[in-house]
Amino acid sequence: LKKDDIYAVEIVGGATRIPAIKERIGKFFGKEPSTTLNADEAVARGCALQDEQYDHLDELEVTRVDKQVNEAMAWMNTKINQQNSQDLTVDPVVKVGEIKSKAKELYASCNPVVTKPKPKVEPPKEEKTENGPVNGQAEPEIHPGNPDKTKPAGAQQDTAESKLPEMDID
Repeated sequence: LKKDDIYAVEIVGGATRIPAIKERIGKFFGKEPSTTLNADEAVARGCALQDEQYDHLDELEVTRVDKQVNEAMAWMNTKINQQNSQDLTVDPVVKVGEIKSKAKELYASCNPVVTKPKPKVEPPKEEKTENGPVNGQAEPEIHPGNPDKTKPAGAQQDTAESKLPEMDID
């Protein structure tokens, strides 16, 4: 996604009242940020979009992804808390390589699920028939009194006489 692909920027929350924040966001995206939505409405809209984006996924797969993400976050929070309680002169609790490895593992297991494309739904195809049988109906009956209907479908000649209705002249 590039900055040019973004049509509008909506910012929500207390920080939106800080002019410097609005200015930096506007400068970054190259457009004035909007503050028209209240926080509750913004969250509701975001949830609706997110739900629609993933509604085709299997619920068990989504639950598995959710569990893996929560476990990774818990691991990271534990490491952050350990680091914060440690003296700054001591080696870090977790190395960059460990974090990258954890992120790669999480990406490898979750990405195939969350990027699964929605199935393409094609509209039903309409059957084109020329006054023939439809949906399993039998062939049309042949009426001996009507010369137009004594010939099988497709064998009729399109003449002016064959298109005239049957008339009883007697």
